Amino acid sequence: MGTDFGILGPLQVRRSEELLDLGSLRQRGLLARLIVWAGQPTSTDRLLDELWPDEAPRKSRHTLHVYVSRVRAILGDERERLESDPTGYRLRIAPNELDATRFERAATDGRAALAGGATGEAAARLGEALGYWRGPALVEFADEEFAMAEAARLDQLRLATLEERIRAEMDLGRHAALVDELRSLTLEQPFREAFWEQLMVALYRCGRQADALRVFGEARTYLADELGIEPGPALKRMEQRVLAQDP
Repeated sequence: MGTDFGILGPLQVRRSEELLDLGSLRQRGLLARLIVWAGQPTSTDRLLDELWPDEAPRKSRHTLHVYVSRVRAILGDERERLESDPTGYRLRIAPNELDATRFERAATDGRAALAGGATGEAAARLGEALGYWRGPALVEFADEEFAMAEAARLDQLRLATLEERIRAEMDLGRHAALVDELRSLTLEQPFREAFWEQLMVALYRCGRQADALRVFGEARTYLADELGIEPGPALKRMEQRVLAQDP
């Protein structure tokens, strides 16, 4: 019976098919930190400073011990994963037990397949990688310092993986099926010019040259209004290729 840890969305711990109750937000915050710092010893003082910055150490130290006991109870037969020593705590998680690690491995495999010309395999593996996401990483802790850097790193990797999956699917000739998704992505991530560029390609390959050029105009207007800048070189080159009816 294995345990699965998830941070690609709301924090979750699942044993077999059972989603476990992780308790209060602060208790979940303790577990989230131990997961993000898995394998690394974390001092009691650091946990106290982060979880109870405004409380007296004596009171918070007792509460921390209570939360540690509760987390061990949640882990059940695997309570020994949460190790302790005189200085603090450490949670042991195998790489295949964390959704973020499985995502990164599948994304790496997909990227390698795409570079090697195995387009179908690349699309499948990149799609598998994106399937591990259930929402923004560590979403309950978005404003807490311990989560910010890791959540931002994972989200940038998610967007890069999404670009690569779309590239693989376009190489497989699925342009028409991608138009609506890419349109949504330009609205969700308007400063990421790669999605504008991919939308232009998808429309152009569907025989919609005028629509592809309108997309460039939309991107140019948005970037000028919001940032006061022109589109980057790649997006400008795409406009010229569409104008020239580059096959």
